[in-house]
Amino acid sequence: MTQSKTKVNRRSWMDYVGHWLMLCVCAALFWAVSLTAAIAEAEPAGKATTEAAATQKMKDARHKAAWKPRAILFNNDGNDARRMDEPTRENFLRTRAVPMAKTKTATLCYCTGIWGVFTHPCADAQLRTSRDRSAKEWATNLAKDGGPDTLGTMVEFSHRHGIEVFWSLRMNDTHDAADGSMLSQWKQAHRDLLVGKRGTRYPFGANRWSAADYAHKEVRDRVVTWCDDVLKRYDVDGLELDFFRHAIFFKPQLHGKKVTQEQCDQMTSLIRRLRESADRQGARRGRPVLIAIRVPDSAGFCKAIGLDVDRWMEEGLIDMLIVSGYFRLNEWKTSVEWGHRHGVPVFASLDEPRLRRQPELQKIRESIGVYRARALDAWRAGVDGIYLFNYFGVSRDLQACKEVGDPEALMKMDKLYATGSREVRSAGSYLKGAKKYLHRRPMLPELPEKLSADRPAKVTLVVHDRVEENGGKATLRLYLSESISPELLIVAVNGHVLSTGRQDGRWIELPVEPSWIKTGTNEFDVSLKKGAKTKRLQLCDLLLGIRYK
Repeated sequence: MTQSKTKVNRRSWMDYVGHWLMLCVCAALFWAVSLTAAIAEAEPAGKATTEAAATQKMKDARHKAAWKPRAILFNNDGNDARRMDEPTRENFLRTRAVPMAKTKTATLCYCTGIWGVFTHPCADAQLRTSRDRSAKEWATNLAKDGGPDTLGTMVEFSHRHGIEVFWSLRMNDTHDAADGSMLSQWKQAHRDLLVGKRGTRYPFGANRWSAADYAHKEVRDRVVTWCDDVLKRYDVDGLELDFFRHAIFFKPQLHGKKVTQEQCDQMTSLIRRLRESADRQGARRGRPVLIAIRVPDSAGFCKAIGLDVDRWMEEGLIDMLIVSGYFRLNEWKTSVEWGHRHGVPVFASLDEPRLRRQPELQKIRESIGVYRARALDAWRAGVDGIYLFNYFGVSRDLQACKEVGDPEALMKMDKLYATGSREVRSAGSYLKGAKKYLHRRPMLPELPEKLSADRPAKVTLVVHDRVEENGGKATLRLYLSESISPELLIVAVNGHVLSTGRQDGRWIELPVEPSWIKTGTNEFDVSLKKGAKTKRLQLCDLLLGIRYK
């Protein structure tokens, strides 16, 4: 009995211990499973937090880099190999790079060719071996001496001289529309991916039939491939996406129809991919890679051709805004407010003057005096820098690159104020209904003023000089549709009637009392005297020259 009881007690004790051990094991297993689940749950959250922090850090670094001072950005279209006596690397650099290094250029935007045809070797692109009108392109052979290619050479040279470099990609350069020798092999093989057809005349899109149609994924993929390749293999500081060469990206625009929201979204998706690529390479390098865009200076015009620039800036996809090109639709102040509202610096693009129907007036606007006045006007509107496009054809020693970056120094330099340097009619050739986006008066040579004795022609010029205070002299020049005696005109500046001027053909030159010129808006009235006999006389141009001792 006692033995049996002892066995029962022993079994009960052992059962108790066993149950306790089982509970401990179960608890341990439960704890282990819970811990594993917690860790598994925490890992994505922790990873997400880390990635978010890295993304924010990159954004902050980009913002800081984007807003660093850049007084002058210089665009080089990559035609450095033209007009060389001998095809050597030294001569290649001497053409534009060496003169640039002697200026105040902060940023070089270097273009290596048209869309998909480059002077540097690039994935899924054609090597450029010819230029306009089938002329030989020597730059492609630059690397044959064992040194870097065109883009690598410019990056090395510019960095050695303290100048940052952006690879400038023309988002739809269509010089090949008029020159068949420039049409790439890819375009010839993929005509269904272009917006139009050779030989067909289109009402809009500036008849740029050879533009790639960004509605196709294959087109967008090519752009991403090129940019990825450049960012991986070249130490560029950023990308410049030039949407002004040329401003046609979707087929409807060519026919005068509306670009759809879906097409705008397709372009935005491309910009997102390029942003991801730039940030990925920036993280690898340990410093940000910036993205600058050059676009028309109107949010509405941009959206109408498929560029949702407001959205790009709201999403933080771009870092720098360069405005204007073939035409300018708004005053500079409007563009400054546009970019700054989104925290993006704004740069005024001063393209080479174009009045091809009036070469004499174009030549005048190529002068350094006009460039100084244009630059000062942009600076006083609040731009963050000046961007010079096609300037190498105006000045071989790049004089403007030495001067236009300092608004205070410009105040005491000689200038020539004009009513404009670029025609706006080309905006209408690109986009149906473009006129509704125009909020500034076209320049006089494009829209002359009729002269009569009944009502004076009124022209305004904004002058930023303090002429009298700085000891300057002022001269007004009028260009008329025909030669007439100055004695037949009544000319007033801000209400002050000028004395009879000097005639030189169709030009009339009149001295102006310096105290009559305001710092700000100045009004010029030009009319005929009563009884003057002339038919359909027009005021075709008005220039105000300011000279200092």
